[in-house]
Parts: sequence; structure tokens; C-alpha cells
Amino acid sequence: MPTAIAPGPRRARASSSPAAFTAPTPRPSTPASTRPPTPAAADERAPAAPSPKADAFEAAEAPSLASLQALAARVAVQDEEPPPPSEREALANEWLRRGLDRSIEARFPRFARAMLAARLDRALAFYGHTFGQTAQGEPTLLVEGKPVPWSELERRFTFEGRKVQAGDQEYTYFANGLEPWAPRNFKKLRPMKVLPEAERPTTHQLEIVIHQRDHAWIRLLEPNGNVTSLGLLSSEGAAAFNAMARTVRGEFSCPDPFEQVPGEKRSVALPIDPSVFDRIVERVEKYNEIGPGFNWYQFNCGSFAAHMAQLAGEKIDLRAHLMHLLVPEQLTWFVPEPLQFCVREAAAFIGNFGGNQASNAVLALLGGFEGVKAGQENLGSILDGPENLVFGESKFFIDHPDKMRAWQRKKLAEQRAAAERDA
Repeated sequence: MPTAIAPGPRRARASSSPAAFTAPTPRPSTPASTRPPTPAAADERAPAAPSPKADAFEAAEAPSLASLQALAARVAVQDEEPPPPSEREALANEWLRRGLDRSIEARFPRFARAMLAARLDRALAFYGHTFGQTAQGEPTLLVEGKPVPWSELERRFTFEGRKVQAGDQEYTYFANGLEPWAPRNFKKLRPMKVLPEAERPTTHQLEIVIHQRDHAWIRLLEPNGNVTSLGLLSSEGAAAFNAMARTVRGEFSCPDPFEQVPGEKRSVALPIDPSVFDRIVERVEKYNEIGPGFNWYQFNCGSFAAHMAQLAGEKIDLRAHLMHLLVPEQLTWFVPEPLQFCVREAAAFIGNFGGNQASNAVLALLGGFEGVKAGQENLGSILDGPENLVFGESKFFIDHPDKMRAWQRKKLAEQRAAAERDA
């Protein structure tokens, strides 16, 4: 680091007057006190005043001691052990792809890696926040309403994948920054945000939301602006796809993680009475205490959202034939519209002919007829055992997200028509 050198005093300029270089002409003797000074003597007693132009040039060329110290501090505050070079390029590309400040990632790559892994950049975007910086350029993050620099964050928290913890306590990012909250280990629901007064509903509402990536969840809205988000997930995550028909332990997440996942979200709001609102909250907290089951086919995220809508008096039929997986809606887009219905009905007809045995066999191959119980009957049907594999009751209906979208389209059309009539 360069050493800061304070500029010294300027030397007096030599006068260009000839009297400065030639001896004065002898004159009659006069007392020194009354003799006027010669030009040379005047130059020696008071240096010539520099021009304003010279002062401006020298001020620009010589930085102040304070500016040099600030620069040294900015250089000193940075990650001492950055990730290996093999990771840096991928990290920088992902940081830039998400539209974040390149200078932060360049000097604090460990900070950038921790923020991306914990999805905290999405949380900040969701709440309209940005990463802050100290006067020395060190990035900061809100923690319970106060900006905390990265050096302190590293001492107080551990960043392991998507989890941010301080000791045994998990933290989640809300409008006030990181706060003590475990989204998948709670007893009572808590709001994820408060709406501005202009956006608050006049009554309690239940919103049914579905993401373009086939995930559904609910929101509970209150007239005071509180918005609570809740969804059902598999405790095994994507690994449950290896045995899609197997029932595993489910987990409620408050808020639902897909609130902050980029992509199209469609929601339908159902006005409800305060008593129904309280009933939904009580039911959810009871389910959470018992521990719900999760089954990709017969009790998934959409099944849970439909069950909550049923408590609000809205029936959503999500059942689709197992053959729907073989003839998805997207494939019928290539068929002329008058024939689309026929194609889907033909698939259902084939499935109904011996579909009981065939679909049960498929479910068995996919890991069906095993796993934990849901804990309560009204959370959805569970595949019980292998004794019904061939001749047992039909089990080839699944709860499909396409049915949720169809209900949303119909419900939104009904609400628009009602609003036009009222207008």
C-alpha cells in the first residue's frame, strides 16, 4: 500500500527583476530605517503570491491525506480467502445474470456465493430491497431492521445452502431483514408481509395460487393488510420423484418458497368470513402439529390448496385420469381444436378398459403401496397396500395441476362477469 505523504510548503519563486542579480548603485548615506527596500529585498521578505490557476492544478494533483486513508481502507476490506478460480467465473456469471452489483462480487466473492446459495437475492427483490454498502464498500444485509456488514454476518451466522442460522436458530428474510423464523418448523402461522393501505382487501380472503412450474399454495389475506403464505412440500424434495406414488412425510412451509421464485403466478381470491378464516388457520396448525403425508399423485401441493378451498365453500375437482400423463394437454395443441376433446376422451376410454389393473401395476412400479400414513383421513387418500394390486379398487385418478388451472380460468371469468354486471 502506498505511503501517504503530506505535501510540503512551496518554495518562494526567484524574482525576475534585474536588481535581484546586480549590486545596487552607491547612493548618499541614509539611515537604514528610513531607506526604502529594494525590489530584491521585497522578494526575500514575502514570496510572490501564486496564481489561482497554479493552485487549482496542484490541488488536483496532490490527494489529501483523508482521501488516501479512505482508499487504503477500501482496499483492505475484502474477502481474504476467495473461492478457487475454478468457481469464480461461474459465480461472476450467475451474479451478473441476476442483475447484481459486479463490484460487490469482485471484492467479496464469499459474500456473493452465500447470498446466491441462500436465495437471499430473491428475497431482497421480493421486498424491494438491495444490498447495502458501508463507507468502505463492504456489503451489508438487513438483520432485524439494522444493516450488518459482511464481516459481522460471517461471525454471527452460518450459511449452509439455503439455510441461514445463528446457533440452532434458523433465520428467514422478511420486510425487516433476517429474523428468527424456521419456515418449515413452526407452531403458529406468521404473515410474510403487510400490504399498503390502498391494496388491502375489505374482507378476509383465501387466495389459491399456482406457479407456472406446477406448484400450488395458498395465501391468507386480512383487512389489516397481513398476508400469510403457506404451501405443502415433500420432505424428500426432488428425490421423491424417484417413487412418485409412494407416500412420504410432508412439510408445510410458511411462507411458501415459490413466492420468490421467478416466473408467472396466477391467483384467485375467494372472500371468506372471519370465522372461516379462523377455521382454516386452526386446521392448518393442527395438520402441522400432526404431520401431513405427501403423495405426488393423490395428495400433493394442489390437493392441499383444493382442500383449503373446500373449507371456504369452493369445490375444486383436481382428479385426472392416469392416462392424462400419457396424453398431456400440450400434445393436443397439435390436433385441430374440434378433435382435441375426442383425443382426450379416447385416452380416458382406453384407460377405463382394464385401466384398473394396468394403472395399479404402474403405481406399484413407481413406488406405490408403501410409505407413511398421512396422519388424518381428510388430507387425501393413501395407497394402502399391495393386496389390491390387480383386482382391487380403482386408483388411477391423480390430482393434476392442469385441473387447477382450468378451475382458475373458469373462476376468473365468473368474477369478471359479476364485476361487469355490478358496474
